[in-house]
Amino acid sequence: SATPTGTVGALPPPWAQVDVGTVGQAGIATFTSGLFTSAGAGVGATSTADAFRFVYLPVVGDCTIVARVDSLGTGGTTSRRAGVMIRQSLNANAIEAATLVGPTAIYNTRRTTVGGSTSSTSSTATPPRWVRLIRGGNTLTAAHSANGTTWTNFTARTVTMSGTVYVGL
Repeated sequence: SATPTGTVGALPPPWAQVDVGTVGQAGIATFTSGLFTSAGAGVGATSTADAFRFVYLPVVGDCTIVARVDSLGTGGTTSRRAGVMIRQSLNANAIEAATLVGPTAIYNTRRTTVGGSTSSTSSTATPPRWVRLIRGGNTLTAAHSANGTTWTNFTARTVTMSGTVYVGL
């Protein structure tokens, strides 16, 4: 299981942060003036095991998470991504779904079985971009927006999770 790391930058309760998986270098997240800033290492949400910095809160039942990704920063690879995610657990191989902004596209990634392969759907867009993930039962709907008002739903997938899930950035 994952153990929270990093104590720099207080997050407002009940938000917490953790490095999910093997990241190589500990990440950090801060919250100032209504803005989350996060930096981390790792391969992201991909393959059969994830590795990234996760700022999250536990949720039971249906939920929606929305975020505006202002930028992806500099350094790292051109495959860096940021966005919103819902996970069954904090384990690297957990069932998960995410709406992520990359340098040239928006992605909906999902892993529908523990330790299974991650699949992805993409749509052309660049930061800054609003992203949204809605959980209604076992349906997770990914959307993106240029202005945070007019949304484009680009996937609705069945991703079965039960009990407490972890919703975050």
